[in-house]
Amino acid sequence: MFPFGKPDAQLSDQSIKLTGADFFAKRIIRIWPLYFVTTIAVIAIAAGLSYFNYYPNLEVANVYGQQKLDFGLTVESLTFTTNVAPIVNVGWTLQLEFVFYTTLAVIIALGAKKIEHLTIAYGLVMLTSMIFLSSSAADLAKYFPPIKLMGYPMMMEFLFGLIAYSCYKSKFFLNRWVAGAVLALTIPAFYYLELNNLTASVGGAYNRAVVWGFLSFLLVWSAISLEPHFSMPKVFNKLGDASYSLYLIHWLALPWLALTLQKFELYPVIGPIGLIIVGFVVCQGAALLMHDYVEKPLGNVTNRFYKSWKSRLGEPASIGRKVA
Repeated sequence: MFPFGKPDAQLSDQSIKLTGADFFAKRIIRIWPLYFVTTIAVIAIAAGLSYFNYYPNLEVANVYGQQKLDFGLTVESLTFTTNVAPIVNVGWTLQLEFVFYTTLAVIIALGAKKIEHLTIAYGLVMLTSMIFLSSSAADLAKYFPPIKLMGYPMMMEFLFGLIAYSCYKSKFFLNRWVAGAVLALTIPAFYYLELNNLTASVGGAYNRAVVWGFLSFLLVWSAISLEPHFSMPKVFNKLGDASYSLYLIHWLALPWLALTLQKFELYPVIGPIGLIIVGFVVCQGAALLMHDYVEKPLGNVTNRFYKSWKSRLGEPASIGRKVA
């Protein structure tokens, strides 16, 4: 719900301290360079595997197959306009991510001054899109694709994220005992509801967004409500900072993990729980390395470039926080 770590520092004290253009530029700087590098890495590996005709399992063929060598797909992937799986398979969500950021940037440009303004306006835009797509005029959406994307169920999950962030910035917290109970019970409750198919009819097409989104919101709200009462280990901040690297690298790493486990016949040895643990350690380790040695240096370079470009234009560089 909070895309790729902590929200922008400029959305602080419930006030919005940057322009819509700066907000959007900050999102591009945060996301696109690493996505570009990851895309090129997938293409390079796919080219090598294609040259040696080496596709040892279905997972490797899916993530690094010859379809990744299509130039048109590369362009569409890097511009978030593809209608099929992009070069980096998990990148499909970034198309929705940038519709979300574009909407927020426009709302800021139109005069939103507080995070609450942003949350309410985004909710209204999303609701309007949903109503339009449910009306007899829905066919007109083909002339303006963003309406169709704004009505996509996953966009509701971003709204829950904005609500949670509004609670955090306004210090609207749960009682610590209530927060502790919610934190402890939400995941078992979710498991029970899903296992017994008790919420399958909730929300219709928006079932995942309503059920998963709401329960995720409760988890986040309860967690941030407990922050003032407990000192969390710094390792959790580190893991949070590396969340975007994890998002990109896990899909690239898992095929090789599957191949290793298959080659050495380790599946029966470690079992399902062991598989989860090994997968977490491998993917999180790869993400931390990627964050420290690729994402951070890349982010600092692009931030400096943007600051330099804005200074040449004679504008204050409101973007310039060093990547953590």
